[in-house]
Amino acid sequence: MHHKVSPPVLIKSLDSRGNFFGYASVFDWIDRQGDTVAQGAFSHSLKKWHMQKKMPKMLWQHKHHEPIGKWTFMGEDPKGLYVEGRLLMDVGRARSAYALMKEGVLDGLSIGYEVKKSYQDQTTKARVLTEIDLHEISLVTFAANEKAKVHHVKSCRDDSDLLMQVRRLTQLITHENQRTL
Repeated sequence: MHHKVSPPVLIKSLDSRGNFFGYASVFDWIDRQGDTVAQGAFSHSLKKWHMQKKMPKMLWQHKHHEPIGKWTFMGEDPKGLYVEGRLLMDVGRARSAYALMKEGVLDGLSIGYEVKKSYQDQTTKARVLTEIDLHEISLVTFAANEKAKVHHVKSCRDDSDLLMQVRRLTQLITHENQRTL
């Protein structure tokens, strides 16, 4: 059974080369489909992708025939699945996505996945996803999660690549420190 879920998304930067970052999934949020993702749900899948030296695909609106970029980094942190990606500006649909993201019109990310493990929360009645096999992450217009939107888009700055590298390093250090505790 394959699912597509659109959690709250935060895209903090978008530069003229198509680089951006944000959250493809936020933990402990019940989406319109009645699912919530538990912290750690992506860890097995991310490890599998890492071992293959690959990343899940970046698609346009979950259309498998319309890849529009590539994910350059992804990892879990206490908030959710943090992602960094780059739109391939030689692709027409990616240029369109860039223009729409820059103007705040295209404001969602949505994950395509297979549920490996889950349980029903008796209090909220939500299905809690505890293990997910992640296939792709799409830029979407209408997200399943009503809070899945771009919160802020900064203008292009020369230091955007450096900022992304600092955030990535910070996220990795934080994650490694949590694993050793």
